[in-house]
Amino acid sequence: MLPISIPSFTTKRIFLAVTSNLHIYKNNELIFYYSITHFIKDPISIHQSDILKISDHIGYLLTDNFSCYGIVNSNEYKFVIGPTKQVSSTASNLLELAIQLDIPKEDIDEFIIAMQEIKHIPFENLMQIADTK
Repeated sequence: MLPISIPSFTTKRIFLAVTSNLHIYKNNELIFYYSITHFIKDPISIHQSDILKISDHIGYLLTDNFSCYGIVNSNEYKFVIGPTKQVSSTASNLLELAIQLDIPKEDIDEFIIAMQEIKHIPFENLMQIADTK
């Protein structure tokens, strides 16, 4: 149970379906974070400002390296599922991401392993999770 009060219609689908990271923002401030994978540095940090700009009730962000974030906005809350992958990343793609995140050299292998553990969720399924109607 979350130590916060959030709309139950949103939580019903999101929490039953999450197999990736979940970020919950209230008024664009992170109030909750859950991950099935331990990241040295959260990959959302590269795209957080773009994600926070998305104001559609249901939206998504597809990154250059084919990571996808599903987004649900509900009043002052923003629920972000991801990253999830649409296609497998190559080691060179993940190394590039680690460099963008300024991951220390000694932690890069651990970061790449963590990124390879990300659950693949087809885009259509991600949007079904986000669609709370």
